[in-house]
Amino acid sequence: MSTKLTLTALAAFAALGLAASAHAAGSSNDPDAVSVKVSIGDLNLGSTIGAKTALQRIRHAAKDICGEAPDPRAIEMGRQYAGCMDDTVNRAVASLDNPTVTALNGGHGQATTVLASNAR
Repeated sequence: MSTKLTLTALAAFAALGLAASAHAAGSSNDPDAVSVKVSIGDLNLGSTIGAKTALQRIRHAAKDICGEAPDPRAIEMGRQYAGCMDDTVNRAVASLDNPTVTALNGGHGQATTVLASNAR
């Protein structure tokens, strides 16, 4: 297992501090991508404590990408920020592919192979 996990989102959103539906970039060569490495090699992801710590680190790194939470009165910016946080955390959890971390994330971040197929 790798000792680092990389979270990626679009830099334009992070630079604005709002992050509307940021999508993880598919290529590390994307000039608009922002990546944050999260160290997890020191954790036992099979334990609840280790998985909780990994999820906390992922969420903290997502805040680095998505920026500060906007004023609660700015409803649309709040939705965009929440979308950035959810998308960034869920993609990182999915790439980690650990059932304990996925469960602690409310089941979000599971592989979506069937949803991504052409089957209807």
